[in-house]
Amino acid sequence: THTYTHTHVAEECSELKQRLDTSRRKADSVEQERLKAFDELSKRDKSLAQVSMECGELRCSVERLKASLQDQWQENTELVSRVTSQAADILALQNANTELLSKLNMSELVAKQLEAGSSPQAVAGPG
Repeated sequence: THTYTHTHVAEECSELKQRLDTSRRKADSVEQERLKAFDELSKRDKSLAQVSMECGELRCSVERLKASLQDQWQENTELVSRVTSQAADILALQNANTELLSKLNMSELVAKQLEAGSSPQAVAGPG
């Protein structure tokens, strides 16, 4: 009976040892999976941090571009205003030149008529 008990206990110990080894292998495997998952999460966190940083940089670039475009728009608006003003000045000068040319032509005609001995009233016409 003592031998049977001793053998029985030895078998149970052997079986428990095998189960313990199996459990340890499973635990090691689970730990390896956990470590791989942790590494993957860590990589993703770094990736997300990088993407977040790049988004921040892009946001800053967009703000700088926006400010630059607003400055350019303001400058263009001022240029359009100046060009419009200059166009009005040019038109006024053209009108004045046309009027002066007309008067010059009339004066030359009157001068020719006077040189020919005609009276200025005849050149100017009726009324």
